[in-house]
Amino acid sequence: MSYPTVHILRQPFLNIIASAVEPFKHECIGRFFGRKPTKRHNRFLITNAFPVSCVATRGNKEIRISTRSEKRLVDLFSSASSLWPFLGEFHSHTEWGKIVRDMRLSSHDIEDTISKKMPLNIVVVISSRKRGRSHWVALSDGSVKGSLSKYNFHIGAFILVDEEPVMLKIVSPKALKALNREHSKSA
Repeated sequence: MSYPTVHILRQPFLNIIASAVEPFKHECIGRFFGRKPTKRHNRFLITNAFPVSCVATRGNKEIRISTRSEKRLVDLFSSASSLWPFLGEFHSHTEWGKIVRDMRLSSHDIEDTISKKMPLNIVVVISSRKRGRSHWVALSDGSVKGSLSKYNFHIGAFILVDEEPVMLKIVSPKALKALNREHSKSA
């Protein structure tokens, strides 16, 4: 069985990055929307992404959307599901002091994915850029890595198979091209 790929349009990809930078040193959380895989196209297509700002817990290790905010969003998205076809959530794992978090779903992330019936989960590892800069590249494990401004990013997309996380390949050529173009300008 071949796992689907995750295609992210340019603007949602950039929105996810900006969402991780804004609360840096604390985690961000957001929702993304688009199309699920079909028999004809074995891919997720992310067409929209935005941060959620009303959170009950925000720290450097865990973030939760407030109950009231969650209810409002669920009501909105379920009443207009053709406008916002829900695919999942993204959140950041941020550095804290000398600790740089890794690209894995935590047990809390897995529980959330199961309880919210999310088909897809995206993790953004963000850290301050202390040495050098890095072009944006797709890595062999399917994740994407690069730097922008004062930050390093490592982004992975996950599905659960028998409640175990499986990393999928991210495909976002227009976003990577735009980010590398910016990278070249500031060199």
